[in-house]
Amino acid sequence: MQRETPVQVVLADPNARDRERIKRLTSMYTAGRYEFREAATGEETLHLIGACPTDCLLLSDPLPDMKAAQVVSSIHRERAPLPTIVFGDQSDPAAAADALQAGAASYLEKRELTAHAISSAMQDAFAHADLLRLQHEEHERAARQRERDEAQEQRRQEEERKQLVAVQEQHRRGLTMLDVPLQWSLGGRWRDASVCDLSTLGARIEDVGALPPEGSILELSMQLLEGVAPLRLRAEVIRPTESGGFEVAFVRIGRRDKILLRNAASRARRATKNKPS
Repeated sequence: MQRETPVQVVLADPNARDRERIKRLTSMYTAGRYEFREAATGEETLHLIGACPTDCLLLSDPLPDMKAAQVVSSIHRERAPLPTIVFGDQSDPAAAADALQAGAASYLEKRELTAHAISSAMQDAFAHADLLRLQHEEHERAARQRERDEAQEQRRQEEERKQLVAVQEQHRRGLTMLDVPLQWSLGGRWRDASVCDLSTLGARIEDVGALPPEGSILELSMQLLEGVAPLRLRAEVIRPTESGGFEVAFVRIGRRDKILLRNAASRARRATKNKPS
């Protein structure tokens, strides 16, 4: 599809004759397609691009005050990728590599410039900029998704923390033994204990006989349903209780285990509540 308005080109070269030659070669096949604004230094180039809409940059290397790679890097830090062609006075592989690494699409030698070479480079530059733009947009989408995921995880952790605080508050109000047999192990030795309170986040364990260190990871075995294999979980010791037991937080339990714990805790509390005094 033919573009209706001229392509806005910034042409940066300290030599007025070179600028005229480049403009003539660029417009040879497509008269009237390009509209040029000219600069002689890197500072002028950055000012023009910041002040006016720009579709493409034709950039001599080096400019009196900056190298081409510096100009391209400065532009790409401030805006979306800009189709850029760099012209060098002589063959300089290091300068070419720097310019291309910074984001230029092509690096051409001035002495070998032709209308065909510039036309091909312009097409490549726009295609290159489109690719960089797509990559930039994908990177931005991925970054926004990571931020959403992190915010969701923080909300989840905060909700779990609030629930755990609520469970701990219930613990402090008084002990209610639940009819859930439990064994715990640290270092391979299993010990019997009693569950004082139970939730999908953790438990308060009493009648332990021995206290494991805070921060240690225990293996737990709970008989939630009669005739069904015990539920095996891992839990971190949070703190000792005033009554000689300790509180634990379950470590990475699955959805099925959460459902079993929720149902077992509900049944155990109902059974305890209905027991005669």
